[in-house]
Amino acid sequence: MTTRQLNNRIKTLAQRHYHESFKDLDIFLKYVENEFKPEFKTCYNAADIEDLSKESILILLRLNLRHRVISFHNFGININYTDFI
Repeated sequence: MTTRQLNNRIKTLAQRHYHESFKDLDIFLKYVENEFKPEFKTCYNAADIEDLSKESILILLRLNLRHRVISFHNFGININYTDFI
């Protein structure tokens, strides 16, 4: 999967998550457990987080803050910040 495809997949994940109308809490929780979390983990582990666009990184961060798919102390742990200086 190319970086462009991955960025588009992350944007699609966020759009579906925020714009999907769930009429029942049980349906929403089943969606989060069965569809959202596996897709999030796939997107997160697909490439180095450094290769993603800034928008995609922020989307992943915001979604992770809401659902805690990846524990906070592990999210983005492999980012080499010295490349940005």
